[in-house]
Amino acid sequence: MAAGAGFGSDSDVLRTQGGAFKELGVQFGESTKRLKDALGEAEKDWGNDIIGKVNDFYAPIRDGIVESMEHLSEDLGEMGGNLETMAANYDKVEEQNNSDLHVVSASRPNLAV
Repeated sequence: MAAGAGFGSDSDVLRTQGGAFKELGVQFGESTKRLKDALGEAEKDWGNDIIGKVNDFYAPIRDGIVESMEHLSEDLGEMGGNLETMAANYDKVEEQNNSDLHVVSASRPNLAV
């Protein structure tokens, strides 16, 4: 499309990228769970010595990071769904516009479309 010629979108690309974002959200969520589980296992061995006391400082930071990662996973999946919805909406609008154009051009055969 030439510059200034209008707006274009490719619903197939939006749909494909939507699926990719959803899959990324799933994979990120799985990685987050593995990290959370691994940290939980590692922390069991810290004991009550000075290393174990580090957990008092570390735990809230860890919890905040894991919570943020869980939200990011959900948000990536939601973005993917939104891209797929956008693709479907573009397709519907395009079909309606084409239908309307055919109706108008059929009723005015002297108009060049």
